[in-house]
Amino acid sequence: MKRSFTLMFAITLLWSCQNTQKKSCCKSKESLPYFGKAGKRSKTTNTDLKTFNVTEYGAIPNDQTDDTDAIQATIDAASQAEGGIVLIPKGKYIVLSDKSQKVIEINHSNIHIQGQGEGKDGTIIMSMNPRTQPNDQSPWLSPSVFHTGLQIHDTYSFYNIKDQEGKIKVTKDARKGADKLSIESTNGIHAGDVVLIGMQNQKDQPSLMKKLMNDMKFEKFQTSYSEAKQKEEWSYQWFTEVKEVINDHEIMLTHKLRHDIETKYNASAVKMAMLNNISFTNLRFESQWEGGYVHHKTREFDYGWSAIGMNRVIDGMVKNITIDNYTQGVQLVNSTNTTVQDITITGIPGHYSIKLYHSNDNLFQRIHVLAKRTHGPSVEGASQGNVFTEFDFSTPQPLDFHGIGGVGLMPPMNNLMENMTNVSAIAGGAAPQNTPHAGPGNTFYNIEMTGNKHGAFHEVFHSWIYQNPKKFKIEKRDDCHIQYIGSNIIGVYNEQKNLTVNQKTNNISSKEVIVKELNSKPATPSLYHTQKEAGCKSNCGSK
Repeated sequence: MKRSFTLMFAITLLWSCQNTQKKSCCKSKESLPYFGKAGKRSKTTNTDLKTFNVTEYGAIPNDQTDDTDAIQATIDAASQAEGGIVLIPKGKYIVLSDKSQKVIEINHSNIHIQGQGEGKDGTIIMSMNPRTQPNDQSPWLSPSVFHTGLQIHDTYSFYNIKDQEGKIKVTKDARKGADKLSIESTNGIHAGDVVLIGMQNQKDQPSLMKKLMNDMKFEKFQTSYSEAKQKEEWSYQWFTEVKEVINDHEIMLTHKLRHDIETKYNASAVKMAMLNNISFTNLRFESQWEGGYVHHKTREFDYGWSAIGMNRVIDGMVKNITIDNYTQGVQLVNSTNTTVQDITITGIPGHYSIKLYHSNDNLFQRIHVLAKRTHGPSVEGASQGNVFTEFDFSTPQPLDFHGIGGVGLMPPMNNLMENMTNVSAIAGGAAPQNTPHAGPGNTFYNIEMTGNKHGAFHEVFHSWIYQNPKKFKIEKRDDCHIQYIGSNIIGVYNEQKNLTVNQKTNNISSKEVIVKELNSKPATPSLYHTQKEAGCKSNCGSK
């Protein structure tokens, strides 16, 4: 009881600080990011929306006829009505029978794809063919069976502020923790809009990328990072919703800033087109994929069989879904405040369970991965504030942080992975030039882990580069935590053996890593739920 009280007191202290304090604990080296605003915010029940039944538009369950066009026609009808519930009754529906790139698209807000059960006696979506990008296009964003926002952005490039017209200059520096931003003009911006805020490296200023990465020294092969200043890349990119337009030159944001926004880095904002309030519930996805998965053997094996793609969505929901025999499960791209929960992934081995690109403040909870995956939940690119909680794996699988996801961009920062069992290690992917795998603030809390074997030690962190010295002409290294600069390790444990960080079991406090309670469980199982219940109004500790 004493230990539990002590830990709760310490956590509460971290979150109860106020911006007015001269020596705010928010500035503490050991403060934690705030994750309590992750996930869908809207509590609407959609009871006022019209229901559109796919069987009334030509879909016939349990036959051999393809239902892709009928389901698309139903979605289009709901879109013309400014939103609706697309009901797919029980039965098996065959989709994607041809070998084109056509998928089922959602390009309107307030569309809800609703089945009648994720079991074998429920609503089954049977995909007959992969949707793999052509060789002249990027494979990573290959479309899913259901894919949102394809009229807003394509599937072969990442949304980037440097490519956008209409950028609005930020006119005053804004400090971390602030929720107001001064810009040249608020003309055309309204409450509820989403704005992407960016900062650009400048040749006559200290490296923005190095500052974001705790001034770490980059390896020779980490060129996407080391060359960011010289190429004046837009390294910092983060988007959030506008809560209020205060006046002609000032907006209030729904989320507090996680970094200082500095005008010397050409700080700018641009309005992003988004889809609002999209959901998928009570569905079972099956496929005709024959398996034989080998990591990176073919594009089809890595990316061709994907169930749900949420692209450019705010306030979305994916709930009560089974995904059987797919190489990718649920993918989010440039999405925010979306909840993905109660997902079961079964069948043959594949690439990803959950994949996240350049997305903020999403919640993934109660995810059951019963199929082997190369990467467990995977976060890539400029992603912040995302929460992954209550995951379990049938075989030990790694937690993947996948680097920058685009030339010159920041890597994932300030994300939470917690309350998980049967994790192998924190073992990021990404091409060498796109590492380090992660930036500061990523927090790993209450995780049961086997550890990655480095000789006699069971390491929490693993980097395929540092453990592959011949290929990269470097010495073999165990300080893999440097590839995940500024991580927080709290309550990562194994009941049978000691886990280590750089061959050490003791607590560490440095700009490279903070380690607390290694090899013991924390008294409170969920940092996310505790923070959310505490409701820290100042979002203290946001890094």
